[in-house]
Amino acid sequence: MTGDATALAQHPGVGTPPSVGQLPAAPLTSAPALARVARIGRHSVTVPMMWLGHDLKSRLRVWRQVHDNLSGILISAHQVLMRDRRFRQRFVEQGFRSCLGFAGPIFLDSGGFHFQEQGSASVAVDELMFAYSELQPDLVAVLDLPLHPRASIRENSRRWRQTVANTERMLEWRGLPPLAIVVHSYNLGHVERRCRELRNLVPHPLMVCIGSLVPILRARCVGKRFGAHGSGEPPTYQRWRFIARLIQRVRNNFPTALLHVFGAGTLSTIWLLYLLGVDSVDSVAWRLKAAYGAIRLPGLADRYATDLVYTRSRRKVSTECRELLRSCNCSACDGFALPRRVEILAESFEARAVHNAHVFSDELALFRLALAADHQLQFVRERLADNPLYLGLLEEVLDPHFT
Repeated sequence: MTGDATALAQHPGVGTPPSVGQLPAAPLTSAPALARVARIGRHSVTVPMMWLGHDLKSRLRVWRQVHDNLSGILISAHQVLMRDRRFRQRFVEQGFRSCLGFAGPIFLDSGGFHFQEQGSASVAVDELMFAYSELQPDLVAVLDLPLHPRASIRENSRRWRQTVANTERMLEWRGLPPLAIVVHSYNLGHVERRCRELRNLVPHPLMVCIGSLVPILRARCVGKRFGAHGSGEPPTYQRWRFIARLIQRVRNNFPTALLHVFGAGTLSTIWLLYLLGVDSVDSVAWRLKAAYGAIRLPGLADRYATDLVYTRSRRKVSTECRELLRSCNCSACDGFALPRRVEILAESFEARAVHNAHVFSDELALFRLALAADHQLQFVRERLADNPLYLGLLEEVLDPHFT
């Protein structure tokens, strides 16, 4: 048994390999992402990976307290461009990395959603490219215009055409860091053509990002857009069938590229995306959950450490949670007895955010171990045991018989 496999078998959160009767009879919809090393900028990164979304307005620099298993950070360029020139000039003069104090991979997203909301997406391309050239992160994204489920077909088509135009323009700009292209589609019949448009511009991209999935993943403003009328199947299942097919078609068109999904959110979503073959995700859920008083623990859904008004009907830190919390060695918990750990997490947003970031990063490391041992499906089943909805998605939508 290899070192990774030994560590996997010994870890109490992973468990033993499934019996023959539990193993799937056929592959999942898409081939699961394989643990491998990829080159992004000057960094060698382990894939699958997870970028933790960082808010430049926040004083919290989570990488100062989460050193192990942190893949990289993602920052929205909108936060840079919307500040005064002196703010950006400091980054240029002192160095983007030096100002952040982060030596790992940095992914600068275009902030296309925010520019679009302000009606300025079509005029921000030159300024964005100039900022990319000045800051020199390891990876940058095309200035895209995300689709919206409630926008008209005509409007979403216009947004796609502008995304393609921005892609073509940015590929011509010299001095940019590696460019991640972005594909959007709410119609599976359009995916092949849109991927072909991008391949004509860049045949072998380093990374292809799938955008516009946040409303679908969060079930906001979606209505019946992705459902089959009269099917009787839960809407969440129907949305995930669309997501699975979309991912498979994009992967088929870009078999060698890193496949990224923007705004993946919580770990339950991330596990399913990895099983579908996604290589890379970004998430701000570690921080947003902390803001709402929630903490994450391995194998459990959110638990609320505070008594805020909106948390009183939610699941609190129980005896089971306390046992997991007792063994936590994150920098927010380490060195404190269990009662004090609970108090700290209840009192401090920063402590909850740091704790959640540790859990997200450590869980990714365990998923990679499971992947190396070909036990990723068993691992995800165990991790979703406390979440009936997502466990049902795994069994019913990502089932081996799914077509």
